[in-house]
Amino acid sequence: MKPARYGLWLSLLTLLLLASGCGFQLRGEVSLPSELQRLNLSGVQSGSPLSQALRQSLTSNGVELSETADLSLAVLGYSTDQRAITFTGTGQSAQFEVSGTLRFNLQNSNGTELMGPFSLDAQRTYQSDQNNTTASISERKMIDRELERSLVQQLMLRLQAITSAQLAQAQQAAEARELQAQQAAPAAQ
Repeated sequence: MKPARYGLWLSLLTLLLLASGCGFQLRGEVSLPSELQRLNLSGVQSGSPLSQALRQSLTSNGVELSETADLSLAVLGYSTDQRAITFTGTGQSAQFEVSGTLRFNLQNSNGTELMGPFSLDAQRTYQSDQNNTTASISERKMIDRELERSLVQQLMLRLQAITSAQLAQAQQAAEARELQAQQAAPAAQ
């Protein structure tokens, strides 16, 4: 092998080892704890763009979605807001900021909250063309899809940050709360 090629291969191998050693992953791919490999997805309207984005991201990351799963990813709310941030000389809105908020938690099969609620936020801006309303409407729809993708990516990263130990601790705390509620119910009667 020629010395120049040997150096190139050595450089590429070193780069690959460094990239894998630092935790580099392609965007969109996350490594979830084994307890989160089977989830029920609730609180999001089936067929909505957010539901589709969540389902696609979860399944592409190896999560089996099942209504009989022990854990549930519950979407507590999703909202978007728009506000004008710049104006033309005639006082018309020229640029808008669109913000989105996604709230969710993790629940056990009884519906008891294990972790959360978590709140994620994302913002995007776009120019409004007063002379081409159709283009502005189309751009807003595109911005909405980008917000949803951004929030779903944030959600996946948040799930990735959860450890098995944290889930076990949350399960124990939830079981203790459920037991306490069961014991308090007969005493109140």
